[in-house]
Amino acid sequence: GDFYETFDEDARILAKELQITLTSREMGKGKKVPLAGIPVHALQNYLARLIRKNYKVAICEQIGDPKTSNKLVAREVSRVVTPGTVIDESMLDSRTNNYLASVYIKNDTAGLTYVDITTSEFLTTQVQISELKSEIERIVPAEILVPLGLSLEKIDISKLTTEVDPALFNLDKATEDLLSHFGVINLKSFGFEKMPLSIRSAGAILNYLKVYNKSIVQNLNSISTYSSSKYMVLDSQTRRNLELTKTINEDLVKGRSLLDVFDLTQTSVGARLLKKWIGQPLKDLKLLSIRQSTVEWFYERTMLRDSTRKQLKNISDIERLLNRIRNFVATPRDLLSLMNSLDILAKMVRNISGKNEPICVGELRSLVKMSEFSEIIMTVKNSIDENANISVGDGSVIKRNYSTQFDELKANVTKYERLIADFQISERERTGIKS
Repeated sequence: GDFYETFDEDARILAKELQITLTSREMGKGKKVPLAGIPVHALQNYLARLIRKNYKVAICEQIGDPKTSNKLVAREVSRVVTPGTVIDESMLDSRTNNYLASVYIKNDTAGLTYVDITTSEFLTTQVQISELKSEIERIVPAEILVPLGLSLEKIDISKLTTEVDPALFNLDKATEDLLSHFGVINLKSFGFEKMPLSIRSAGAILNYLKVYNKSIVQNLNSISTYSSSKYMVLDSQTRRNLELTKTINEDLVKGRSLLDVFDLTQTSVGARLLKKWIGQPLKDLKLLSIRQSTVEWFYERTMLRDSTRKQLKNISDIERLLNRIRNFVATPRDLLSLMNSLDILAKMVRNISGKNEPICVGELRSLVKMSEFSEIIMTVKNSIDENANISVGDGSVIKRNYSTQFDELKANVTKYERLIADFQISERERTGIKS
């Protein structure tokens, strides 16, 4: 229909939180049931408001045909949206990751896994309980999965938690699920040796996502383990006093935070990476030296640096674009944005050259495979109309002459629409019925 409707207690919550009208529906024998609904076209706006208030929302779609059904029309849950499983662009901050985390604790050690389903970033570690709070505050997850009965408030972590079946954290099940998902015979290649709690938390988060959105899980084709010993572990008080990402007084990113001073990035991907680097300072001198030499190399080449920044400014969020394409929720505009971004990136990399170029520049050049870029660019350029609407379905997306069969079908639709319109006019004249 035209509305998503809620009943009983759900209706009361919806009316209160969204400030919409609470009505009722007659259910026979004088009994009325509370009812609140929102228009289908306004779903994203209202959904965003509910998620910001930390609600989990199940969306049910009508799957039966009311014309052929003499009973209640069949419906089923099409997706469940939680703070950690948001994929809608309008509900996300483009310059910040949206992490779903999972925690499993045993004795004085914890397994911590977190994933950003919009970028396919999938990371896990095993830390001491004393370090868990610092890691949680560094990644700032939107939602944390814990076994039923586990409260993180005991260790002063007050983030939104979702209790799930403890069986999801079973070591054997988690191991089997990870092996099956990644198609490997053991987990050594991922660095899981001596990290059984990480395996438990990673398996749980994988199964949770399978229930909520199977297509999302298919995009998680790798998982990275890391050790907090490679980075400076900063406790919450230190982060706050140093004003790394938020100011003490305003508790906002804008102001005098270190991130605000440093963040001159031109892309969303760069902004997310910079925030990660500031929150996780390196102790590895070799990697630090590589970063510094790259900054120095660009600093000494003013014209190259300025031209590179200008080109980066026009590159879209490729990470999230690719995930929307993989999940089959991309719009024609997304495909055009990807085409333009790859074209700019290819030209930019060709222009980045010079003596004594740092390792990062060489690696970037080897990653940007021009032949693959050209194929994608030409496919989109030849097939997608640059004036296509955001949504598909009206026949304005595919360019003429790209597919003979499609052109014929489209011509037939236009032909028969005209025939029906002419027939309608003639029938009005013949019958005298004008409406």
